[in-house]
Amino acid sequence: MVTLTEKSHCKVCLKPLDAHLSTKPNETPEPGSVSICNYCGKISVFDKEMNLRPITDEEIKNVEKYHPVQWRMIKAIEKGIMIRNKLN
Repeated sequence: MVTLTEKSHCKVCLKPLDAHLSTKPNETPEPGSVSICNYCGKISVFDKEMNLRPITDEEIKNVEKYHPVQWRMIKAIEKGIMIRNKLN
Protein backbone atom coordinates (compact mmCIF):
# COMPACT_ATOMS: atom_id res chain seq x y z
CA MET A 1 0.00 0.00 0.00
CA VAL A 2 1.42 3.40 -0.95
CA THR A 3 0.44 6.42 1.13
CA LEU A 4 1.31 9.99 0.20
CA THR A 5 3.20 11.80 2.94
CA GLU A 6 4.51 15.27 3.56
CA LYS A 7 7.43 15.83 1.20
CA SER A 8 10.87 14.98 2.56
CA HIS A 9 14.25 14.52 0.88
CA CYS A 10 16.76 11.69 0.78
CA LYS A 11 19.85 12.81 2.67
CA VAL A 12 22.09 10.89 0.25
CA CYS A 13 20.87 11.85 -3.25
CA LEU A 14 18.68 14.82 -2.18
CA LYS A 15 15.73 13.66 -4.33
CA PRO A 16 12.24 14.55 -3.03
CA LEU A 17 10.28 11.72 -1.44
CA ASP A 18 6.55 11.98 -0.82
CA ALA A 19 5.23 8.44 -0.44
CA HIS A 20 5.44 5.66 2.12
CA LEU A 21 5.16 1.97 1.26
CA SER A 22 3.57 -0.28 3.85
CA THR A 23 2.16 -3.77 4.10
CA LYS A 24 -0.86 -2.40 6.03
CA PRO A 25 -3.61 -0.21 4.51
CA ASN A 26 -3.55 3.47 5.51
CA GLU A 27 -0.45 3.07 7.69
CA THR A 28 1.60 6.25 7.84
CA PRO A 29 5.23 6.54 8.92
CA GLU A 30 6.08 7.53 12.48
CA PRO A 31 9.35 8.41 14.19
CA GLY A 32 11.65 5.41 13.83
CA SER A 33 9.98 4.09 10.66
CA VAL A 34 12.42 2.89 8.02
CA SER A 35 12.38 4.35 4.51
CA ILE A 36 14.15 3.36 1.29
CA CYS A 37 14.90 5.99 -1.32
CA ASN A 38 13.32 4.96 -4.63
CA TYR A 39 16.06 6.86 -6.50
CA CYS A 40 19.35 5.76 -4.88
CA GLY A 41 18.23 2.82 -2.70
CA LYS A 42 19.71 4.13 0.54
CA ILE A 43 17.99 3.28 3.81
CA SER A 44 16.87 6.10 6.10
CA VAL A 45 14.82 6.52 9.27
CA PHE A 46 12.21 9.14 10.17
CA ASP A 47 13.33 11.28 13.11
CA LYS A 48 11.08 12.90 15.76
CA GLU A 49 10.29 15.80 13.41
CA MET A 50 9.46 13.31 10.62
CA ASN A 51 12.52 14.23 8.59
CA LEU A 52 14.62 11.49 7.05
CA ARG A 53 18.12 10.77 8.30
CA PRO A 54 20.58 7.97 7.52
CA ILE A 55 20.02 4.77 9.49
CA THR A 56 22.64 4.15 12.19
CA ASP A 57 24.63 0.93 12.64
CA GLU A 58 22.85 0.37 15.97
CA GLU A 59 19.44 0.70 14.29
CA ILE A 60 20.49 -1.76 11.59
CA LYS A 61 21.49 -4.29 14.27
CA ASN A 62 18.16 -3.82 16.06
CA VAL A 63 16.09 -4.29 12.90
CA GLU A 64 18.16 -7.35 11.93
CA LYS A 65 17.70 -8.85 15.41
CA TYR A 66 14.07 -8.01 16.19
CA HIS A 67 12.55 -7.83 12.69
CA PRO A 68 14.62 -10.22 10.52
CA VAL A 69 11.89 -10.81 7.90
CA GLN A 70 11.34 -7.08 7.40
CA TRP A 71 15.10 -6.50 7.22
CA ARG A 72 15.45 -9.12 4.47
CA MET A 73 12.62 -7.40 2.58
CA ILE A 74 14.31 -4.00 2.99
CA LYS A 75 17.62 -5.38 1.72
CA ALA A 76 15.89 -7.06 -1.25
CA ILE A 77 14.22 -3.78 -2.21
CA GLU A 78 17.51 -1.94 -1.80
CA LYS A 79 19.25 -4.48 -4.04
CA GLY A 80 16.51 -4.21 -6.67
CA ILE A 81 16.88 -0.43 -6.80
CA MET A 82 20.66 -0.75 -7.12
CA ILE A 83 20.30 -3.23 -10.00
CA ARG A 84 17.73 -1.01 -11.73
CA ASN A 85 20.08 1.96 -11.43
CA LYS A 86 22.95 -0.01 -13.00
CA LEU A 87 20.74 -1.04 -15.92
CA ASN A 88 19.61 2.53 -16.67
